[in-house]
Amino acid sequence: MKGRYLALAVAAVTTGCEGSPFLDPEASLEPSLERKELLPDLQYRVWWDELQACAGTSGDFARLRFYEVVSPLFFEETQFPCGQGFFCNGMWEAPHDIILAPAFTRSERLVKHEMLHDLLATVEHPPVFDTCDASWDFGDPGSTRRPFG
Repeated sequence: MKGRYLALAVAAVTTGCEGSPFLDPEASLEPSLERKELLPDLQYRVWWDELQACAGTSGDFARLRFYEVVSPLFFEETQFPCGQGFFCNGMWEAPHDIILAPAFTRSERLVKHEMLHDLLATVEHPPVFDTCDASWDFGDPGSTRRPFG
């Protein structure tokens, strides 16, 4: 099975999620992957407060649940299969779950990106993602989602 995912990773085409037609609000983490709860430290709260101020909206930080993917199937701890043929560095699952690859649990930009999805309650990427410096710049290592095939 490990080889199967490796082959898929090698075939991955780098694309980003912003404005892509493959975003699906029903997408979810592959059921075969384990995740463990990640207790947010003070820095996560600081990022949340910055996003609220920038976006001009508010939300309840306590409702967020952070998870780190735990599986031997993903590559260099940077991405994980996240459903419908995609690999993710991180993802937001309604109502308030943020799931991160281990290498990105301290990535301000990615964590803020997923937090902003929660704050706005959308999988879309309105201009506020750029305004609040929460766009996942696809020049950064990895992308939020990568299709395979």
